Amino acid sequence: MNKSKHNKNNGFALLLSLIVSSIALSIGLSMLHITLKQLALGTTTKGSEVAFQAAGAGMECLRYVRNDQATEIIDGSNAAVNCLGTVPDIVNTGPNDQHRIYRNDEIDWVTPDGTMCVGFELHFIDAGSSASPIPYTFPSSGVTKTCSAGDSCTFGFVRGHNRSCADIGGSSIFTVQRELTVEF
Repeated sequence: MNKSKHNKNNGFALLLSLIVSSIALSIGLSMLHITLKQLALGTTTKGSEVAFQAAGAGMECLRYVRNDQATEIIDGSNAAVNCLGTVPDIVNTGPNDQHRIYRNDEIDWVTPDGTMCVGFELHFIDAGSSASPIPYTFPSSGVTKTCSAGDSCTFGFVRGHNRSCADIGGSSIFTVQRELTVEF
């Protein structure tokens, strides 16, 4: 008579290999997730630095406009300078003679590393002939400053982006904007 032996350990090796494989797969997927998050963070950090550098270049352009075109700004004329590799139109769109706004929101700054969008506003408050101070509220922060009677005050706002002006507002989730503010 042939008796068959029944082994209680049948399938144990298969079960153990499935458990080990599942653990290895979980560790691998976790490492992949961490790597992808680090890649996205690195891309955003680089974009932030590029946007900040574009804003810094725009600030230098704004200072140049303020110094080079001082007569036009004080007179209320339009200004034109050569900065950031282009001659942007800088038009007075202010509400009155005491408050003049010179702006250009779309200057493509082309560098060997790519094209970045720079925009700026220069607010000129002329309280020279005013008997009372003129308050001014910063549009981005809501902070109010006062230009004393008899003075002229200049406030500048510069926005730098890590992409060209045509690419802003597109579907890219990695578009970064940095803004700088200065009071002359």
